[in-house]
Amino acid sequence: MRILPLVALALLAAACGGTHKTAQSGTAELLVQQVVNRGGPIPIEGAYSYVRIEDAGGHKVTEQRLPRQGETTIRLDPGSYRLVSYQRTCDGNCGNLDPPSDSCSGGFTASDKSSLSANVNVTFGSGCKITFASMPTP
Repeated sequence: MRILPLVALALLAAACGGTHKTAQSGTAELLVQQVVNRGGPIPIEGAYSYVRIEDAGGHKVTEQRLPRQGETTIRLDPGSYRLVSYQRTCDGNCGNLDPPSDSCSGGFTASDKSSLSANVNVTFGSGCKITFASMPTP
């Protein structure tokens, strides 16, 4: 009887921690940094943030949940892409997520051995805004 609560807890943790990520080995890097506007509403039960990269044809290259610190680096092959950012608020708990909301997107071009940053500013209930910038290469 004691093992049942542990199994339920493990399943809940797995549901909250899921992420889909396609490994890339390209020569360009995109640093995604998300900031949540704390002056606006904040979901009481929490939320997960996601980013998706689409190629010029609109096909998904990669999609992943951002880590808690709101930052990830994605390696890409040279080309034209679109970054899509969206939020999924927790519905009662993070085992149940609401549909995507507060989304925004923006196009960018990655060139060989380039480094770009994408700053995503999210205001829950109002959407988000993406700003791209070139970063110095090492």
